[in-house]
Amino acid sequence: MAKPAELNGYPGPAHVLDAADELNLPQETRERIEEIFAAMQAEAQRLGKLYVEAEQRLEEAFAGKSVSSPADLEGLLKDAERLRGQLRMVHLSAHLETAPLLTRHQAMLYNKLRGYGTETGHHQHGNH
Repeated sequence: MAKPAELNGYPGPAHVLDAADELNLPQETRERIEEIFAAMQAEAQRLGKLYVEAEQRLEEAFAGKSVSSPADLEGLLKDAERLRGQLRMVHLSAHLETAPLLTRHQAMLYNKLRGYGTETGHHQHGNH
């Protein structure tokens, strides 16, 4: 959900916390990133559940042959895609909040630990 951020120098809170010792994160930074992660996780779980339900409604509409017009389909799709967009926003926003909490050195080290080729995180190999 957050590859554009991750691959361009905006680290995610979960990965930063996983590498907290290697990054030598100060306790206050670690605690703030834990808060960002907890908030992201709670909202992502809530939205993820709603998104799955919207996708199930779409599936059920086709299975039950109740989609009879493009307007019917459009409503179902808009609902699912709106939720998917909100879910992605939650993930990308967490990256935006996390990035400024790292020093330049920590960001460089993070990118190295994650296997990214440059300081800004531009990806130089095809694993993502």
